[in-house]
Amino acid sequence: MTRRSRIRAATATFLAVLWCICFYRAATQSFVHDEAWTWELYLSRPLSVTFHQFSASNHFLNTLLMRVCMDAFGMSELALRLPTLAGAALFFWAVYRLTRSAFASEPTMLLAAAVVALNPLTLDFMVAARGYGLGLALLTWAFSEMLKVLVSRRPPRKTSLALIGMALALSVTATLIFALPAMLLGILFLALKARDIHGSAWVALLIPGAAIALLFAALYPFNPFDPAQRADFYYGAHTAVESARNLAASALQHGGPLQSLRIMNGLCDAAALIVAPLVLAAGLWTGLRKRDSVLILASGCCVGCIAILMAAHTVTGLLYPLDRTGIYFAPLVAIALVRIGHLVRETSPAVFRAACALACAAVLIFFSELDVHRFMVWAYDADTKLLAARIADVRDPFSPSIQIGGDWQFEPALNFYRVKNHWTWMAPVLRRTLDAPADFFALLPDRDPVGSGLKVIWTSPVVHSKLAVRPR
Repeated sequence: MTRRSRIRAATATFLAVLWCICFYRAATQSFVHDEAWTWELYLSRPLSVTFHQFSASNHFLNTLLMRVCMDAFGMSELALRLPTLAGAALFFWAVYRLTRSAFASEPTMLLAAAVVALNPLTLDFMVAARGYGLGLALLTWAFSEMLKVLVSRRPPRKTSLALIGMALALSVTATLIFALPAMLLGILFLALKARDIHGSAWVALLIPGAAIALLFAALYPFNPFDPAQRADFYYGAHTAVESARNLAASALQHGGPLQSLRIMNGLCDAAALIVAPLVLAAGLWTGLRKRDSVLILASGCCVGCIAILMAAHTVTGLLYPLDRTGIYFAPLVAIALVRIGHLVRETSPAVFRAACALACAAVLIFFSELDVHRFMVWAYDADTKLLAARIADVRDPFSPSIQIGGDWQFEPALNFYRVKNHWTWMAPVLRRTLDAPADFFALLPDRDPVGSGLKVIWTSPVVHSKLAVRPR
């Protein structure tokens, strides 16, 4: 086996192992707030609701696929996460194709794949039953197909062009946050390849994607002129600096033994406010100077997104991305970082070593943060499945109706397990105040039960959420 073959095999094996970890997490981790909220709003109700009731939780393509899987395989965490796992498989395949095209099976191929795929926030959304992972997978696959077309000396195949248009359009149907990067990637690709696209090739590129976009616009119940629906996009940062810091912390302070070290705050600020801007600026400058498609697509897409987001914030007050709503930035910055080093490894060995050192440091931090028990965004729900089972164990078996109170964050997941397990003895969980009457109270880890007049009867093993009762 040649050196290049060994690197390809190592990269493929590494990515396959990551998918197996995602599968294990999907099968074992508790259902969490936003997953259960999607189930409660759409999957527990008639199919027509998906097409008529708007909510930011309605990640349209993913919601429809979740319903298909639920009808086919039943109501379980794994069944409802199957669309995301399919997206994870597509994502890891796309990362393999992209890095093979960009790094020609050099050692930097494995490094690039690791720094892209090991990002803990990305891995969370390759498991959670939300549209972010599926959307990122489709966007990354479109990127990898673009590179395949751009590096080829032959005229672009109509099939490849059609697949690029379809993947970009479908990424937006997975969740609307991908509208901007999908549009910019498409524009940059056309700018690089327009002279080689003629006649029916334009039809192949534009018609499939346009058809998906028009069908989505007709079916998706979002009206951009409705102020009430626009107000649904309330999750975000008020400043660009806050957004950048949050995105860096989501990757570098996701969890693990290094999270609490004081130095990590400084590292996150350096990554957000110094390293990432320098990488994008250097990537765009180097890409334009060398006519490098990888850097133009990766850096150009990020810089374009930032510019448009800043303009939209200034004009309309649109909030900047936070964690999952900016999930597409990290893979693009990572690719740009390793690509810069790869291109200058002969002419600027110091830059090559610095780029590789930064990438290796990120990979080591990502490894330390690998977590198969919880999602960062909904860490409080990591033990909700165990909490629900504990209630079932200690409840009064002769009571016809058990009322659950406590912190509102647990409401969707507890209702999911109530229906999944056919617990007719559990009353529908409502969002009650802590002073409302209830048989049990589900409390967040930082909740003071004594101050609320409650007695803790069980503490969860992973995040230390609490099950409490009111002393008699």
